[in-house]
Amino acid sequence: MHVYPADSAEEHARGASGTARSRAEAPIPELAQGVFFPAVSVHLRLSFTGSVHAYSDSVSAGSAIRRPTAPADRPAVGAVHDEFPDEHAAYVIFTSQPEDRRSKRREHQEVSMVAANPAEHMHWSEKPISWSRADHPEVMPSPGSYALVLEATLATDRRAARFSRVLIDGGSSINILYRDTLEKLNVKTKQLMPTRTVFHGIVPGLSCAPIGKIKIDVLFGDKEHFRREAIWFEVVDLESPYHALLGRPALARFMAVPHYAYLKMKMPSTKGVITIAGDYKKSSECAAASSRLAESLVIAEEKKMLDRVVAMAGKQPALSPNPKDCDAQGSFQPAKETKKIPLDPENPERFAVIGANLDSK
Repeated sequence: MHVYPADSAEEHARGASGTARSRAEAPIPELAQGVFFPAVSVHLRLSFTGSVHAYSDSVSAGSAIRRPTAPADRPAVGAVHDEFPDEHAAYVIFTSQPEDRRSKRREHQEVSMVAANPAEHMHWSEKPISWSRADHPEVMPSPGSYALVLEATLATDRRAARFSRVLIDGGSSINILYRDTLEKLNVKTKQLMPTRTVFHGIVPGLSCAPIGKIKIDVLFGDKEHFRREAIWFEVVDLESPYHALLGRPALARFMAVPHYAYLKMKMPSTKGVITIAGDYKKSSECAAASSRLAESLVIAEEKKMLDRVVAMAGKQPALSPNPKDCDAQGSFQPAKETKKIPLDPENPERFAVIGANLDSK
C-alpha cells in the first residue's frame, strides 16, 4: 500500500484509466530506486475533505512505481554550507575619537597619506609566519577559553627582569604597565612622562587615568635567539594579577602573530621565527585572580557610593516619625515672644499680635 498526495494521486488515476500514450504524454516524476511491486496494487488518495478513496491499478509485474518529487529539505543542523549567505543588513560600531586639534591633525595626515614610490614596507614584513599541525599542543582544553599569558623580559638602563605574567591582549589599543612592576624595575614615579590617555575596562562603568607613560625595552626569547623592541607603556596605579599588558601597538611593533587556540605567539627575528608558548594552568590562575579582583573593585566602588549617600543623608535635619509633627514643622510657626497692639483705642477688644522685637508702628 502506498499513499500519494492529492494532486499526484489524481494524475496517477488519470494515467491508470487512460491509454499508454496518454500516460507517456504526462510529466514523468523521478523513479524510486529499487522499488518494485506485484502486478496489482491498491493505492489510497486523500481528498481535500479528508475522506479516503481506494482504487486499483493494474501494473505489469516487476515495473517500478513512480513517486512524486519530494521538496528540497533544509540542511541539517551543523552541516557544512558551501554557499555564502545573502547579507540582509550591515552594522558598524563607531568609537569615540580625541577632540583636541593636535590629534585631529595627526589623524587627518594618516588618513590622507599618499603611498610612496617605491612603496615603503614595515620592518620584518619580508619574514613569513605560518601555523601548521606541528604547532598543535598535545593537550588543548577548550580552545579560545584561556588568555594568552607569556613570559617576557623588561629592561631599563639600570635593571632588567623577567616577568612571567605578561598578558597579550589584541583588543587593547594601549600597552599597560602596573606600578608594582615599575617599582620592581627601580623606576621612580618622577621619571614618568605626562599623558592624556583615559581608558575603560578596569571597573565597569568607570574610567581610569594613568599616572604617566614611559618607554621600556621588551625582549622575547633567550640569549641565543631573541627580539628586542622599545615599547611605550601607560603606567596605572592599580592592582592586577598581571605584570604588564601588551596591546596592539606592541604586537605591531614586534610584527607578532598570536594564536589563541594553540596559546602561542610567533614573531620574526634575525635568526628565523621565535615561538613563545603559554601555559594553561598559569592562564587559569590569572583569570581566577582577575575575577576576584574585579569583584572586589566593584564592591569597593559601590561602598564608596553608599558612604557618600549616607553622608549626604546625615547633613539633612532629622524627621519625626509622627506625620503630624512633620506637618507642623513644615507649616508657619508664630514667634514665641509677642505683644499686643490696640487697633481701636475706644474698643480694647480689637488688637493685633506681633513679634516682641517688631516696631509697633
